[in-house]
Amino acid sequence: MEMATVRDEGESELLRTLIAYRWQELLGRFAEDPARIIATG
Repeated sequence: MEMATVRDEGESELLRTLIAYRWQELLGRFAEDPARIIATG
């Protein structure tokens, strides 16, 4: 239904809320490049 709304009206508040445009912020400390992580312990 939301996809139909986007097709007809061009915008959906629900889809805008669900899509993570800055997904790195969702991962917190796990967004760092694994090649740059220094193992400790």
